[in-house]
Amino acid sequence: MHERASDDFDFDEWAELYRCDPAAFEARREVLLGIELARGDERQRERGRDALARYERAAVGLDTWGRLQLAASCMSESAEALKGSLARLGECSLREAGALPDDRSS
Repeated sequence: MHERASDDFDFDEWAELYRCDPAAFEARREVLLGIELARGDERQRERGRDALARYERAAVGLDTWGRLQLAASCMSESAEALKGSLARLGECSLREAGALPDDRSS
């Protein structure tokens, strides 16, 4: 099976596969998640595997709508974590540029 790059994701194709053959959908999903989880450094891979495992545990027994709500919640948490990381990065950049005092010097 040929898989396109993530930026070529075709929602309609995936939705049709889910409707017609849920087992094939799940197999394809697992393969692509495995590929994505293999990218990055070890810390990123471990964090990705942990996040996926937490999602999978929480999704057990949920219907489609419940899984969608859970995925949206996970995405929101991820966005908040990214926002915090970017804020810390910005502060470090400002400190290096001399625009903020260096907390380590006190």
